[in-house]
Amino acid sequence: MSTVLRVSDVEVECIIGVYPEERRHPQPLRVGLAFELDTRRAAQEESLAHTVDYARVVGEVAFVLQHGAFHLLETAAEVVCATVLSGLDQPSEMELTLQKPRALGGNGLPALTVRRGRDAPSALWTFNFGVVDVIWNVRGLGIYRLRLRGGASVQLPKQVVIFDVSAGRQGEISELMSKTLARLEKAPSSKLKNPGAETRAYLLLSRPPLRLDAFVAA
Repeated sequence: MSTVLRVSDVEVECIIGVYPEERRHPQPLRVGLAFELDTRRAAQEESLAHTVDYARVVGEVAFVLQHGAFHLLETAAEVVCATVLSGLDQPSEMELTLQKPRALGGNGLPALTVRRGRDAPSALWTFNFGVVDVIWNVRGLGIYRLRLRGGASVQLPKQVVIFDVSAGRQGEISELMSKTLARLEKAPSSKLKNPGAETRAYLLLSRPPLRLDAFVAA
């Protein structure tokens, strides 16, 4: 038996579109997510480890959309699905709906719905400081999930924008949406350090994409 967990009416201000005006000014994008999974173990143990942490997922979606600057809904949908699924133990697939309410000046509502399963990462880079999953590496955009071991640190190129996934698990969804930028780190050195004992997760977004030798222990 399975259950469908949905998150509806998430709104993200972002650059999305192919026309000059759309490339200059952010516009709202409405997001809907659905996951089919077995929630009985989560209910019995009252543990997020066995269900979808939708607060964290919404934070990841907002990060990707705000900084991806996509031209097409189709590309945005593929990247969002790949990013979300890469961070979930279950479920193995999801449904995503993106709506663009301003695209036709109020005369219609363009919407795209896709259903995607989890694919293996295109590459899995292992370092002494942790592991990097290559989520997306197409057409000048790279998105990666860095799992930084406790006590380790890493130096990254300046163009990398970083979202602290572990911090994104805290707080209400409204806080995640309004304070996503506060959880980004874009220092000149882009140095990440994990002072704790447990592995910490980060999403990295880069234009142009990163290479294996871009990751240097600090």
